[in-house]
Amino acid sequence: EKYQVNVLPVNCLEMNEKDISAILAELLYEFPVKQVQLDFPRWISGLEKEHEIRKGIYATIRKSASQIKKMRDGKTFAESLGFEVEVIGDGEYVKSQSPSAGTEVEPDTAKIILYTTNEAVNQEKKVKVPNLTGMTAVAANGTLTNLNLNIKISGTKNYMSGKGAVVVEQSPAAGTVVEEGSVVNITFRYLDDMD
Repeated sequence: EKYQVNVLPVNCLEMNEKDISAILAELLYEFPVKQVQLDFPRWISGLEKEHEIRKGIYATIRKSASQIKKMRDGKTFAESLGFEVEVIGDGEYVKSQSPSAGTEVEPDTAKIILYTTNEAVNQEKKVKVPNLTGMTAVAANGTLTNLNLNIKISGTKNYMSGKGAVVVEQSPAAGTVVEEGSVVNITFRYLDDMD
C-alpha cells in the first residue's frame, strides 16, 4: 500500500514461462504514461474547434485521460469501457494495435491487442492527397479515412440530404504530398441548383 504497486508472490523454484510473462506484464503496467493518442472518426476532426459536439467529446476525454498516470491506468480505462486488453511486448511505446484504429467493435465482446516496442514510433508518414472532385460526402470521407487523412467540410449545409451534392473544390490540391492526419478542406455544392 505504501508504494501503490502490486505484489506478486511466486515460488522462484517452480516458476514457468506463464509466471514470468505475468511478472513482466505487471512491470509494464507500472511504466509512466508519457502520451495518449486517440483516433477519432473523421467527421469529428472535421468539425469546427468550437463546435458543441467536438468540445464536449474533447472535454470528456481530457477529464478521463487526466486519471491515466501509468500504463495500468490506460488498460483499466479501456476495460472500463467494456474492452478486453492484451499487451504484447515489454516496450514503452505502442507500435500497432489490433483491431486497427477506427475499426468499429462491440465493447462487451471486443479484444484490443497492443503491440509495444522500446523505440519511439515515427508518426510522420506521408500520403498523396486524392482527387475528390465530383465525390459525395460519404465517398470523399471514406477515401480520406482510408488514407488516414481528416476532412473539413464547407459549402452546402445539407450535403448529406438529397442527391447531387458533390465536392467542387479541395485544399490541398489533388496530388499534394502531406503527412498522415492532415486536414483536407472540401467544399460541397449541389450541381442541380438546390443549394
